[in-house]
Amino acid sequence: MPYSPLSPHAKRTVGLGRALVSSLGAMLALLAIASPAHALPSFARQTGEECAACHIGAFGPQLTPHGMRFKLEGYAETDGKAGKVPLSAMLVGSAGHSKAEGNSSPSLQEASVFLGGRLVDNLGAFIQATTDGHAHGKFSLDNLDVRYAKTLSLKDSDLLLGVSLNNNPSVTDPFNTAPAWRFPYMSAELAEVPAPLLAGGMEMQVGGANVYALWNNIYAELGLYKSLPSAFLNDVNVDVPEQKIDGVAPYWRLAYMKDNHVDAWSVGLMGMNTKLVDRGTGGPSDKYNDIGIDATYTYLGDRKNIFGVNASYMRERQTLDATGMGDKVSLNRLDLSGSWHYDQTYGLTAGLFDTNGTGSDLDSRGYILQADWTPWGKEGSWGAPWANVRLGLQYTGFNRYEGTSNGAGDHNTLYGFIWTSF
Repeated sequence: MPYSPLSPHAKRTVGLGRALVSSLGAMLALLAIASPAHALPSFARQTGEECAACHIGAFGPQLTPHGMRFKLEGYAETDGKAGKVPLSAMLVGSAGHSKAEGNSSPSLQEASVFLGGRLVDNLGAFIQATTDGHAHGKFSLDNLDVRYAKTLSLKDSDLLLGVSLNNNPSVTDPFNTAPAWRFPYMSAELAEVPAPLLAGGMEMQVGGANVYALWNNIYAELGLYKSLPSAFLNDVNVDVPEQKIDGVAPYWRLAYMKDNHVDAWSVGLMGMNTKLVDRGTGGPSDKYNDIGIDATYTYLGDRKNIFGVNASYMRERQTLDATGMGDKVSLNRLDLSGSWHYDQTYGLTAGLFDTNGTGSDLDSRGYILQADWTPWGKEGSWGAPWANVRLGLQYTGFNRYEGTSNGAGDHNTLYGFIWTSF
């Protein structure tokens, strides 16, 4: 079974032209009636900084070195002023078209509420609850990352130590190459391709306790994950998978990061070993061994022109004693993206992806092109700092889909989105 058996409940799947304009109108109307007292993004309100200080292109989730540090320090940095409520919200309206999958009508792709920011000294949280057009108004527990961090002194250098409780391997990661945070940050996902288990196959359905450290530019993290009980998943409206982790699954991360202020780069490794058994009966297990390598480079300059390159390669070995009669399967995934952002307003990104492995049906490769405009979200822009909007147009092209180039182009997808947070 090459597809991730713990795949999360369906991602929010969402005609362009007039339809997209209509969605934009509706979204702007929502912004117009939003109360400024409740519309301030919680991190920006807490620190007193513009969103562009932490995010490339003035909009998440891609982080600057400053944003990475803010995350590692437990979301707890503050400007010292009291009365900051760590609440935010997000709306995404979108529409898409693919010959194979058809059109998706202009709709609210997702709506989220966040508890995000400092709770007490050294303790902060990023907790997301999300609903979409198919959830009948129910909110599901999405990403969760509650962490405590403290900086000590070791051999005349700062040693940052932290611990995180979370529900998604790699959601704790500060780099823009981790499966939880890499490009594309928003997509139609009308056509899905196989991915290693670590690349999203366990999100929202597991609980993890992670410890991490940053010293002399070396970042290290170790976590242990266990499947959450079925009753809990039902209570938070998350689909219960057929399999669960047998015992605990270790996750590890090692990286070197360097911030030169004018530019920054990193290189790292990550891995996870997981055994999955039938949730009801137990029995034989499916074994997944994942290991990945990644690298990033960001040119910041004077912050007028920002260039970035992010690359990751993940290799997975599966031994399917439970679902495949002992079959051994390999699955490899390459992701590469390059971006340019001008004046924290205009962005162009090009990405390549390639999935291959045992069995030709695993082979899928293609590219993603995206242009976006972020008119608000910077210091001095309209409605600063509470009005944050990104409009994007994205095209996904397939050179090969599920082992064949014949008809691969039928899965090409044109997708437009309007993404706002407040």
